[in-house]
Amino acid sequence: MTYSRIAWFGAMLLLAGGKEAVAEIEQVKKIPAGAREIYNAAEVKGSPVSVNLAEYGYVEEEYFVSGTASSFDYKDGSLVEHNKDLPYVTRVVVRRPEDMATFSGVLHVEPEHPSKGNTSHWVAMQHFIINSGDAYVSVGSGNDPRQRELTAQGEFPTAQSDIAKWYDPERYKALQWPEDDGIRYQVISDAVRYFRTAHDANPFNDALPDVALAGGWSFTGSFWRTYVNYGFHEKFSISTDKPLFDGYLVGISSRWNGLGVLPLNSDIDKDGMDKPVRDLRPINVPVIEFLTEFEVGEGDGPQVADSNKNPGAHRLYEIGAVIHGDQLLMDQGGDRFNRGQLIQLYRKGYPKEADALAECQYPLSDIPQGPYVRAALSNLREWVMNNQLPPHAQELVLDENGQVLRDHHQNPLGGMPVAEFAVPLASYTTDAEPQCQRNGRPAMLRKNFSSQQLLAMYGNKDNYLKAYGDYLDAMVRERWVLESDAKMLKNKMADLATDAFAGKGE
Repeated sequence: MTYSRIAWFGAMLLLAGGKEAVAEIEQVKKIPAGAREIYNAAEVKGSPVSVNLAEYGYVEEEYFVSGTASSFDYKDGSLVEHNKDLPYVTRVVVRRPEDMATFSGVLHVEPEHPSKGNTSHWVAMQHFIINSGDAYVSVGSGNDPRQRELTAQGEFPTAQSDIAKWYDPERYKALQWPEDDGIRYQVISDAVRYFRTAHDANPFNDALPDVALAGGWSFTGSFWRTYVNYGFHEKFSISTDKPLFDGYLVGISSRWNGLGVLPLNSDIDKDGMDKPVRDLRPINVPVIEFLTEFEVGEGDGPQVADSNKNPGAHRLYEIGAVIHGDQLLMDQGGDRFNRGQLIQLYRKGYPKEADALAECQYPLSDIPQGPYVRAALSNLREWVMNNQLPPHAQELVLDENGQVLRDHHQNPLGGMPVAEFAVPLASYTTDAEPQCQRNGRPAMLRKNFSSQQLLAMYGNKDNYLKAYGDYLDAMVRERWVLESDAKMLKNKMADLATDAFAGKGE
């Protein structure tokens, strides 16, 4: 066990930049791995989206971080403390090179999602992070009202602050979280600052991170927009000239979606769409927003324009024929049911959610969301590290009702360039039939062209594969897709095309 107290850290902040003392971490305790898996481990047997870190020279470490933190309110354009000095004990998972001499200096940071503590950013980006020599930290960051309600009503918890204790009551009995989830903004800031500065229990002491990149999806994407818009970016910076976070990737969360900005504390409801604070605020580091057709269709107000200049460096990437996170892990063979932590829960007797689309006659859209989000993260990393500007994308084209327009193949117009739309084997649309909906909303589905249509369009399979490959190669050159992902997509499409031109997928 390793301990560290940093009550003196406020004085260090004052020396560094004259900033308010904010760090209130009292203890950082490394938890030995033991014989059992930690909750939501990188490798879970039976999960296709697991990774054996040891094979890549990486290690996984779990810490309990305890202290006090405050929630906040926003008055007259400034943050003010709301509930002060609330005690907490949360967990932090670190994944890093075992030999820190190989560490790139880039740290990726993700809050655990309120629903079962899932970490989509890690699962989607894990191979990119590892191949880049980067490190990763996830921080337990509380719940939302819906997960608290479900946990209170049911036999099985869903709330992030309870799920690990349900999974392993002995290992996680020390964890505690207050009723006010608004402490999450200080908790994650204090934890990341800890790992970016020298302390006895810091596994990065031999090579402190030079850069921290914030990433999140859905609720955790909204976490980062809230963090930026309300001024936490400046409040919790390391010094006046050194930010705590050097770039943000805000995934599948729009300013125009209901929870696109989160409540600052648990005593207030979500804010209205007309509040200016929902607009992405210019800050001194780059921000990339990544939206799917679902978020765009749910709220069609004006988006922040792309900019190359700080403050306000920004890119907006929108992709069609994707609904929220449905396809985020598909290219890795994953779906909503086989994430590592869900398999861990099922093995403990947790009930498995029924597949609402099991009776739909069409397969789920297979537009490769994962490769696009990895390229977006790569572009953000290069923007921060080397000042290499990312490519610009069109916005999706909307009709007068705010819905995405489609071409003669019924594929979306505008958005990021997608080979499956430019050289199509299928159309990608929704279906109004109840069996083709999930949680009350239509899923995005793949409706295959007939082999006769394909032969009329391309002549033969080889012509199709050449056209697809040429388009994908251009996307790699323009930095829309990483070369490693392009190779994977070509192999996948070769198999799909064989079946499609033979009429097996009709």
